[in-house]
Amino acid sequence: MRLLVVRHGEAEPLRMSDAERRLTRAGRQQVELLAARLQAAWAGRRLICSPYRRAQETAEILAATLGGVPEIWDEITPEGSVRACAERLHDAQEDLVLVTHMHFLSDLCGYLVDGCLRSDDYALATASVRVLTAPLWLPGTARVMAGVDS
Repeated sequence: MRLLVVRHGEAEPLRMSDAERRLTRAGRQQVELLAARLQAAWAGRRLICSPYRRAQETAEILAATLGGVPEIWDEITPEGSVRACAERLHDAQEDLVLVTHMHFLSDLCGYLVDGCLRSDDYALATASVRVLTAPLWLPGTARVMAGVDS
């Protein structure tokens, strides 16, 4: 199975609530370019996103190109549970596109690839992706196949 881990596009600076930050105009353009690059290989895949506004906006832009309707997973916020996400991935048994946030995605990749919960080894720029593959989504079983920058 494959997992496309996407970091949301560039977002507004923090003002009141981190959860309510929107994509900037540049962030929207980043995601539109990324969606065009992903269309051939990832069209029609199940699309999952964080409940934070910038991740939802990113997922909506991707969905406009790749198809589908974004599904929200509460556990993939910046403070979310890597273990809970991994359990849901394990249950999914299909290729997925996961739109989330910097430290969460790096920690998730570290958990799936190296089996450790905290990792800065898989950091991504905004609107960039990492492709993982694994027979099952268990700690330390995944391999990094590729990355795409916006």
